[in-house]
Amino acid sequence: MNTTLTLRACALLLATLAPTLLRAQDFTSGSTGAYGAMNITTNTTLAMPADGIFHCTTIDVASGATLTFTRNALNTPVYLLATGDVTVAGTISVSSTAPADGTGSVVGGTGGPGGFDGGASGYIAGGVTRLAGDGQGPGGGKRGAGNYAGGSGSFATQGQQTGANRGATYGTELLIPLIGGSGGAGSDGLNTQHGGGGGGAILIASTTKITVSGAIRADALPTGSYAVGSGGAVRLVSPRVYGSGTLSATSYGNWGGTGRIRVDSVFKVEPGDFTQKLAFNFQGVTSLGTTLLVFPATTPELDVVALFNPNRTDIPLGSGPVTITLPNGSSPNVAFGVRYANFTQGFRIKVKVIPESGDALVFTSTDFPTPNASPTEVSFGGAIPVNMKCTVQAWTEPL
Repeated sequence: MNTTLTLRACALLLATLAPTLLRAQDFTSGSTGAYGAMNITTNTTLAMPADGIFHCTTIDVASGATLTFTRNALNTPVYLLATGDVTVAGTISVSSTAPADGTGSVVGGTGGPGGFDGGASGYIAGGVTRLAGDGQGPGGGKRGAGNYAGGSGSFATQGQQTGANRGATYGTELLIPLIGGSGGAGSDGLNTQHGGGGGGAILIASTTKITVSGAIRADALPTGSYAVGSGGAVRLVSPRVYGSGTLSATSYGNWGGTGRIRVDSVFKVEPGDFTQKLAFNFQGVTSLGTTLLVFPATTPELDVVALFNPNRTDIPLGSGPVTITLPNGSSPNVAFGVRYANFTQGFRIKVKVIPESGDALVFTSTDFPTPNASPTEVSFGGAIPVNMKCTVQAWTEPL
């Protein structure tokens, strides 16, 4: 079996969690302070750590400066944790970007960190035609046969393009676990009709205070695409969260689905100083709460750990999203070994196989109604395209 294993399978844990609530005086962001002070005074792009976590003392993004990030191997969300104050007078962006090939003919738009890529257009170089690709992620759009037929990505709300080809909604208002936006699909038409990437996902937590007078953006941008991705996710966690800046998780022209915004704080107006208050310009489906929690004490685990065709090929934990190419002449039937642990409620698993060209395939496990702690592996799957690179993603749904 000829497989290309590049990175760990995207394990998207969409089951609802029951977080532990902390009092303001007991809350810490979880930062070790190892990064030191993050002071951004000019446009800056930072390489993300392997786990996506920046352990800062303080964070300051100056007015007129924009902070962006390059995706890491696991395409995790961005976590900016601070022991002291966070001040955003400029812009922090985890929005989607242009296709990696520059045109969208081979791959679609690039999702922001923690977000998902769009599908390629229905044409490749030299005028040779092929089917377009579906968008990636749980809410990825579906390719359409014809010009302008690819569906947009969805997240908190469903995208507006194109009818039955739009993606499905997903996720929870708590943004625990944190997940980004899904990609739009390509169309079997002009080779500019690739799908756009979904907005990324970012969490900013401070043990003391977060103030935003600038903007934090997890938007799905068009980047020359027709069917755009969905907006991503922005979450702020601190005892005090203030400011009149913008928190945005939208899709260009509202064509794709809207992303999610969550602000968890105890004080939304500073006692004795009413000039310090929470007065953001929210652009996305927003919820406010007091869940002072960054990471759950027990995190559910979900990993694609093996492929069977017919023999077993192991996938080491922590190796990244999976791509697979079955050579000509091989059987199209593949089973995926999926390992799960630490689920506190019933769930089912979905494995999505997304070819570079043609329709995505979704395989669903049986229901698992009993919570579990010990790692358990199950296997299921079906027929996938032969002689075509496919991306494998997996997530859970609560029963």
